[in-house]
Amino acid sequence: MIISPSSRKASCNAFRKQIINIDNEIFEIDQITGTISEINVNYYKNMAFDPPIIHGINPISFHQLVLNNVTDFLTHSYLSNVLKFSSVAFQIHKEDLIMSVTPADDWKQTGKDLKTWIIGDWEDIWWKIVSVLTRLVKQKYAQELERIGDHLLASAISAPQLFETLDDQQKNVVNRYVKACEVSPRTANEGKVAQLLLSKEKRRLIFCTLALAEQIGGIFEDTTMVVCDEGGQAPFSQLLSALSNFPKLTKLLIAGDRRQLSVHLEEFPEAVRNGLGLDTIIWNLDMAPGVDKTTLETNYRSHPALTECIQAGAYAAHGERLTTGRTLAEMDRLTTQTPIKLPHKNSPLVLIHQTDPMIQDPTSFSATNPEMTRTVMDFIGNVRPRFTGSIRIICFYAGQAKELGTAVANLELEDVIVNTADACQGHESDLAVVVTTKAGLTTLDASNAFWNDERRVNVALSRGRYGLVVVGDMKMLWTAGGIWRRFLRSALNKTTVVTPDYIESMVDNNAE
Repeated sequence: MIISPSSRKASCNAFRKQIINIDNEIFEIDQITGTISEINVNYYKNMAFDPPIIHGINPISFHQLVLNNVTDFLTHSYLSNVLKFSSVAFQIHKEDLIMSVTPADDWKQTGKDLKTWIIGDWEDIWWKIVSVLTRLVKQKYAQELERIGDHLLASAISAPQLFETLDDQQKNVVNRYVKACEVSPRTANEGKVAQLLLSKEKRRLIFCTLALAEQIGGIFEDTTMVVCDEGGQAPFSQLLSALSNFPKLTKLLIAGDRRQLSVHLEEFPEAVRNGLGLDTIIWNLDMAPGVDKTTLETNYRSHPALTECIQAGAYAAHGERLTTGRTLAEMDRLTTQTPIKLPHKNSPLVLIHQTDPMIQDPTSFSATNPEMTRTVMDFIGNVRPRFTGSIRIICFYAGQAKELGTAVANLELEDVIVNTADACQGHESDLAVVVTTKAGLTTLDASNAFWNDERRVNVALSRGRYGLVVVGDMKMLWTAGGIWRRFLRSALNKTTVVTPDYIESMVDNNAE
């Protein structure tokens, strides 16, 4: 193997999973476990496919009231803690589990020998191999970024009134940055350009990722207060590293939910998971003396009935309270305004009991349940024309999410999002559909099963505003105990368990 001086250096775990091309078939190799997974691809028969017809986006930093390293999360090193790709090989543009793949610019720097030996002539064939929902994700990113287009760093620094105040050398820096944003986002010198902008126009409020705050310290010399949101997923060591860039810091506010997902320690070797600051900052602050703590107990997101079930499932067992901040009249979009028949009138909960067995992937250890996929798509097909809000399908298995993502793409349901439970923390939707996949394991000790993990289940069940649908083996979930049993005990006081046959009758005017 030939490695050029510009090759990336990282831990083995960072490049654990590699993509290779063998006889025009694409495989993913886990270099630690030795497992090989085949990657299913869609081939465009019409090779006249014209990329520019897809609404393109430029992954660049936000600025104005937003200064953010967009490429940090567009090319994040992990996808829902399940699907990983080497940053040497690809750029991953994602929204939850909906993604597109393009060759990374850094990949080209490693030379033709490495490219040929490891994955074949990927650069010549990549337009033939397209991940599901490529077109949809670019359109969605474009729509989101258009809302803040005037606040992008490239837009702010290129504004005529500011650009004309720069000297020739500074203008060259800006021009190179803007060009890099279009063709090679990873090589864009965001830190230098951000410092240049802030030297011309001061900002009292800056939004950025923790990674950017850690990497670029010069722009924070006058910052006195830091607010860290979603602190549960912020590693203690990374936050300390970032704070070293704030010499005038006087106040630190950390917001997060200790009952939701934390840092995914399974990414690290077992020997370093404990005691070295890789775990969440919240756990460390819980043990630290002299730290003021305030608990916020009011939920303004969800329908009161959903809040009660989440409170019973995730918080009451720990002596904590979660109360609703909404009225029934405020949250009646599904229960009153949508012309469908719910299992229990005025209840936003739908529990669909299904015992069809799942199918285990022998190499990736993920799983799908084709019959649950059919149930979900039948439900979406009936609800989508009648429900005016956003819909998010949440899966516990990446394989299930991929299967449902393909089904959603085939129906061109651009406003229906599919992702895993691990990927949806921090997100919400008007209607959440949770798919458990696993079924029939009534005698299994599920206390340590990942689909029964209290934090993961809490995240999955708490995303919906106006309604929540759970598709799964209700008997198995009840037997599993823990958060599922507590949630179901509360939910069964508000609704009735139904079978997939309910889906047809919910839009039947003659049904009762």
